[in-house]
Amino acid sequence: MKIILLSLFVMAALTLSCTRVPETAATADPEQVKKELAALERRLIVAVQRKDLDTLNEIWLDEYFGTAPNGQTVRKKDLMEAVKDGVIKVDSIEPEDLYVRLFGDVAVMTGKTAVVATVLDEPYRSNVRGTGIFVKRNGKWHIAGVHVGPDTGTALVDDSTMKAEQEKK
Repeated sequence: MKIILLSLFVMAALTLSCTRVPETAATADPEQVKKELAALERRLIVAVQRKDLDTLNEIWLDEYFGTAPNGQTVRKKDLMEAVKDGVIKVDSIEPEDLYVRLFGDVAVMTGKTAVVATVLDEPYRSNVRGTGIFVKRNGKWHIAGVHVGPDTGTALVDDSTMKAEQEKK
């Protein structure tokens, strides 16, 4: 059961981490940040598919810490083991309603994602909401942590309001 929960968390963490980033005014060059995180997205997806642990080691910070929808916490070594063991095969990741705030060399992203995958040779579909934390070190973006929960379809804050605020900037 623990491996299934870990697998689902890894998949959810990947989905939030691997998303397009909309422009924000919180940085001097939002287009450059957008390009850098889009490149990180492509690298992460390919690395998971190829079980490229060296690339994943670069992308996920050693200090990485995540929380799964069930409250289970996950560290970088847990993610690396799950990818190495091949317990997850991601078929598609469809992010939406992404909202990004930049604070210098830290980016905080929230959003929701639809996931289609195979976990332990069983089909898996889920909608999740989460928060990803990205840190820029030595000129490169890395994933520092992710908190993921189920998307129940009920939002306390209207996503369109957040989008409108972001577009004004």
